[in-house]
Amino acid sequence: MKHILLSKSGGDRATAYTMSNKIVSLPAGCLCTWIDSQRQNRWALLERERGRILRSGALGTPCIDNHCGAALVLTQEAVHAITGGHHSPFQHYRMDLHTADTWQHVTTIDVQGTYPSVISDSSGRLHLAYRSPGDQWTLDYCRFEKGHWTPAQSLITAEKTGYIYWTNGIAVGADDAIHLVFGNTRVLADSALCYSASHIFSRDSGKSWCNSSGSTLSLPTPVSSVPLMTGDITTERIQSVEKQREYDLPGPKNVNYQQILLSNPVIDESGAVHAVLHNGLTGSAELMTFIHGKWSSKPLTTVAASGDGNGDAAKRVHVQSSLSIGPAGRLHVALMIEDTGECVWGPPGTYIVLVEVTSDGHMSARYVTTPDAACAQWLPAFEHVSETSPNHAPPLLYTKGINGGGFGNNKNRVETEVYLCLQ
Repeated sequence: MKHILLSKSGGDRATAYTMSNKIVSLPAGCLCTWIDSQRQNRWALLERERGRILRSGALGTPCIDNHCGAALVLTQEAVHAITGGHHSPFQHYRMDLHTADTWQHVTTIDVQGTYPSVISDSSGRLHLAYRSPGDQWTLDYCRFEKGHWTPAQSLITAEKTGYIYWTNGIAVGADDAIHLVFGNTRVLADSALCYSASHIFSRDSGKSWCNSSGSTLSLPTPVSSVPLMTGDITTERIQSVEKQREYDLPGPKNVNYQQILLSNPVIDESGAVHAVLHNGLTGSAELMTFIHGKWSSKPLTTVAASGDGNGDAAKRVHVQSSLSIGPAGRLHVALMIEDTGECVWGPPGTYIVLVEVTSDGHMSARYVTTPDAACAQWLPAFEHVSETSPNHAPPLLYTKGINGGGFGNNKNRVETEVYLCLQ
């Protein structure tokens, strides 16, 4: 891989989060975005072959905190960006596809949103999913058509009270079906929590939604009534009340990071939906595939933790990852590896491994970065493919630096390095 330094003043969440696409391929090259230490979204257009920066600049105005990184989506005429999002309104910007030089503000999306995930269908409609707070937090949706955003609609309502991290990811297939994956935290009879995930889809441009079995949902639907990707509740995904209390402290070991479960979803040429599902309790990950109405899984932990096949397979796979598709339908999985005995969000020493999965299921791994005890190399962000047969290996962004802390420290001035990897 060719590692291109884009900035030395990225924020501590420069390339976060996996729900928000950070890269699109344009006729002129590779357009990418990140958020800097001043909470200003930045963008750069790079030559694909040599990685030379052709143009760069600011995207919008400084945001409220480090959770407001832009989400990019490509239509036939333009690149769109949705910025903002820590219980705040979103801002919608547009850049002409052919000039690719300046961003124009389109409108404010008047919601209380976090973690925008946006895709475009074949008609150029934009479909946006995001987290919204309330008495019971919700997973909300709206779409942009005929020059306007539709009113927000709650799709899923949390069962757990308080903080929810949906890791919501949205993708669209060649048939224009919209697929949405999200974390599903179940509350058990003894108040223990089960950390799993679910999936819903729409075949009518977001007007109605079905669960994985095809049953139409009555909206908003309680998360407890949506089937789990993992089937039955299993003991390895259950966290006791005692363990919840033990980790209910500020900082990178906080209990809520156990809800960070998913990569972004992708859809291959056969129409199969793929997503990586994590388990922060065990430090493991598996590739989940939905086809013919059923989810199946393939373990990723051993091949990922061994790096190139010669490393230490006992290391943990970090929660959250990035997923894309390359030529010949090969899946590209960017996973973070950490040398800790428990789930820690962005500790020094975190590094990135790429696992490639061929169409016949063969897996191989190689290092994207090697461990650095002084910093985390993390928050990988692959290009979310908008076509099922790209003719190039997907580019990858990542952040190199320290984790500023999170939660009460989301307005820090920590500076990091931002890299783009071209394969």
